Amino acid sequence: MGLPSAVFTSFDLASDWIKSNYLSGILMEYPVDQSCYDWAIESGYFKEKSVIDRSPTFIEKFVSAYQQNWHFEHGEELCHQNMQDKT
Repeated sequence: MGLPSAVFTSFDLASDWIKSNYLSGILMEYPVDQSCYDWAIESGYFKEKSVIDRSPTFIEKFVSAYQQNWHFEHGEELCHQNMQDKT
């Protein structure tokens, strides 16, 4: 998995940059000033079930399916996933 190459404050700014550079990949929405792990717990999207769920190795790699994401190929948006609408 590659590292993020940019951070934007709005979808429109990010989408414009992706389109203008014909980029492929996933644009993912992240909480600001909070980890994905803590956000998912506070939002009720994740519950710790075992000691492993509290381990540094688990937390440092945590991403929630409930984070909005958009898939792009060569600058074109292919699909948008928003699991929050399905709860």
